[in-house]
Amino acid sequence: MLLYYADEFGALTSGYWWWVIPPGLLVAFVAVVFILTAMASEPVVNPRLRYG
Repeated sequence: MLLYYADEFGALTSGYWWWVIPPGLLVAFVAVVFILTAMASEPVVNPRLRYG
C-alpha cells in the first residue's frame, strides 16, 4: 500500500524518495530470500535430486 500511495501522489517527482526506495528494496530483499530458501530446500524435498 505504501508503494501504491507513493506512486499515486508522485512521491519521486516531489522529492520524497524515502517513500519509494526503502520499501522497494525491502520487497526485493524478501523476494530474494524466498528464492534462495526455495533453492536451498529443493534437494531435500525433491527425491529425484537426492544422492544415493
